[in-house]
Amino acid sequence: ASGVAHTYDEEMAVSSGVRHFSTTLVPIKGPGGRVERIASLSRDVSRFKKIELELHAAKEQAEVANRSKSDFLASMS
Repeated sequence: ASGVAHTYDEEMAVSSGVRHFSTTLVPIKGPGGRVERIASLSRDVSRFKKIELELHAAKEQAEVANRSKSDFLASMS
């Protein structure tokens, strides 16, 4: 039987720069209920992290442009 999985994100410096990983740990319990092993799975999510940061920057730029437009229209009234 296994226990509750725990997932966390981490950054790791590599020769080509910084990579982002999502790691899941699952405790594997033995017959007595004690954790005997831990299974882990790490996925490189660097591409998704880059896209997420680009989307966040684009959203901020759009909000600034919208505020500028609103300020301009308010000054024209």
